[in-house]
Amino acid sequence: RALHLIAAAERLEADVKRRLPTTKTFGLSGAEGFVLLMDEAIRASGARRVVAGGMHRGRITQMALALGKPLARIAAELRGAPDLPATLGAASDVPYHLGFEGVREDGVEVWTAPHPSHLSIVGPVALGRARAEGAGRDPGVLPMILHTDAALAGQGVNMEMLQLSRLPGYSVGGTLHLLLDNQVGFTTDGAEARSSRTAADVAKITETPILHVNGDAPEAILLAARAAARWRARWGEDILVRLVACRRRGHNEMDEARFTQPRMYAAIDALPPLSERYAASAGLPPADLSALQAELDAAFAAPPATPNAPEAPGLAEGAEAPLLAHHATGVDLGEMQRLARTLAQPPSGARLHPKVQQVLAKRRRMARGEAPVDWAFAEALAFASLLAEGHPLRFSGQDAVRGAFAQRHLRLHDQETGAVHDTLRAFGEAEVFNSPLIENAVVGFEYGLSTAFAGLDVWEAQFGDFLNVFQPMFDQFVTGGEDRWLLTSRLAML
Repeated sequence: RALHLIAAAERLEADVKRRLPTTKTFGLSGAEGFVLLMDEAIRASGARRVVAGGMHRGRITQMALALGKPLARIAAELRGAPDLPATLGAASDVPYHLGFEGVREDGVEVWTAPHPSHLSIVGPVALGRARAEGAGRDPGVLPMILHTDAALAGQGVNMEMLQLSRLPGYSVGGTLHLLLDNQVGFTTDGAEARSSRTAADVAKITETPILHVNGDAPEAILLAARAAARWRARWGEDILVRLVACRRRGHNEMDEARFTQPRMYAAIDALPPLSERYAASAGLPPADLSALQAELDAAFAAPPATPNAPEAPGLAEGAEAPLLAHHATGVDLGEMQRLARTLAQPPSGARLHPKVQQVLAKRRRMARGEAPVDWAFAEALAFASLLAEGHPLRFSGQDAVRGAFAQRHLRLHDQETGAVHDTLRAFGEAEVFNSPLIENAVVGFEYGLSTAFAGLDVWEAQFGDFLNVFQPMFDQFVTGGEDRWLLTSRLAML
């Protein structure tokens, strides 16, 4: 099976290169063992659903051989057929950015996030989606993030993402991080790309185990994949596998790597294909690829059809009018007064700070109509009313629970025992917590979560200029995700 998968990766890439010689695919060629690593990690995990975020390198081959995307769809997209109908009015994207939702041949469901060219920012988005789908509570949901060497070592969002991994508000029960290290980033050697010894060393900030495996040793790849899957299952913690391989071509098919790495590519050019070396060492006959070739022939012979229009309520014709229409809102006065009294009531026997007691006393006057309702109490009433109606709430941000200006006090602290009382828990399913001093990965996580969360997801920036730090996440996902990839988000940002 390992030999067949490696040979299939070689054949698929060679076939696409032959048919579409000027099309960029950012091929896997030289690191075919990475598909084996992905496939075996999924199998060994026993997962029924994989939620993945990936990279350009080998994207087409990964999709076809490890993530279950039909070859006919891939062939159509590579030949320029958009993945969305023109009548939808959406921008769509290039083939190697597109995501996929489907089922592998072994029955495992897969959701793979689409990503922009700034591809490392997809990691926290995928993990947010995984948490919304039950990762961390449901052992059948496997979060899997795919990395390349230069991006993992160089992009700070990866370190932010790792810092979230064990925090209660962000835990997904451990993530499988698979790193393809082809030893060169576009044209930049490792000596110019990082100060750490390897591209995987960033994971040491959270003491995440790192397995290093030779990409030319299929049986070692199988062992590494199984060990990683078992580690995650046993401990519910992140683990990273670094597969060391090479890149037979330039960064993309139009690029000439020999301009900048002549000696490396002299060595690479002398290497026979991995499938040939492995078959010879293992005493196996060449893999039979006739079925794959027939499928490739059929996929490229078919007209490059566009799929049927998916559900896209935000982009449907006439969608703008109902979005802008007036909607009567409000809560019955008696219900509002009940909510207000509950919010303003101190926990029985709690010894609160004198200034917090003053805040609650003022709120009791507001509840009786004796004082104007201030912003913080109005906000708490809005949250409580939604919860009382059965809508789940997730609310986070740096110092959001107390409020950066001591205005919110959604959690009350006993001054003697340290016991805490979450004021919104009395009304329904509320997850209210402080986020770390991280913007980029946190906003990505919340955005990904909000694409599959049924309630209200709110994130608050501590101060206005903290918004600047997550500009890539805002540009690529928050404002453009629906137009490019039909990702519908319900994220509210304060």
